[in-house]
Amino acid sequence: MTEEQHEDVIHEPHHNPKRLIGIAIDESAHSEFAFNWALKNVIDVDHDQVILLNVRPIPTLPVFPIGGLMHPLLHSSPIGTTPTEWLARLEDEAKTQSHNLLKRFGMALLKQNVSCRAIALIGDPREEIPKKVAELKLDLLVLGSRGMGNLTRYDI
Repeated sequence: MTEEQHEDVIHEPHHNPKRLIGIAIDESAHSEFAFNWALKNVIDVDHDQVILLNVRPIPTLPVFPIGGLMHPLLHSSPIGTTPTEWLARLEDEAKTQSHNLLKRFGMALLKQNVSCRAIALIGDPREEIPKKVAELKLDLLVLGSRGMGNLTRYDI
């Protein structure tokens, strides 16, 4: 993406937190385990602010070759929908899912009196998460293993 995009879903600031702790979340059980582990073992309710991060992919249409050129696969779009409308609908659905996920985890933090900010990002998680960590100057990032073993994890 050429322009950075993110949406603040929850922003309950902590005045002068000692640590900013990021937790990257997705729909996986590994992510939920990492979140619960951090809540139990890492987060200091009185001094930390937690920044929840969720990255959704940029929606794309499938393409197929016609005469050596690549064209969007128009026939798979819902009837009566242009490719632009279809992309907008895919993005709206992904945005809603991302925001609902962030709200669910964010509300769990707020119920525990943890200061929280929840940010929805768009793009490739391998690029967007490190950029946001650096931008926010997080002290710690917690993320699940995505079900990968020790060797596979380091290949990312």
